[in-house]
Amino acid sequence: MPEAKSLRPLRLTIAAACLLVFAVLAVLAHQGWHPLATLDHDLGQGPFDFTRDHTWMRHLAIGVGHAFGSIALTIATVVV
Repeated sequence: MPEAKSLRPLRLTIAAACLLVFAVLAVLAHQGWHPLATLDHDLGQGPFDFTRDHTWMRHLAIGVGHAFGSIALTIATVVV
């Protein structure tokens, strides 16, 4: 697998960049940076309004959460 070895520095660089971006976003979110909070509100308002107005969607989302929650995945891991 010579291709995998030659791509390792590139993959490590990309992983480090992603980690840095994640860390910066985490610090900005923790500090309550207004542009990030506004973006979060703008992107989340539509789905929030939809689930608030449609109870079937709320129940479906809760059901999916339970179906793929930690207990269900633990059971699936043990079975497989």
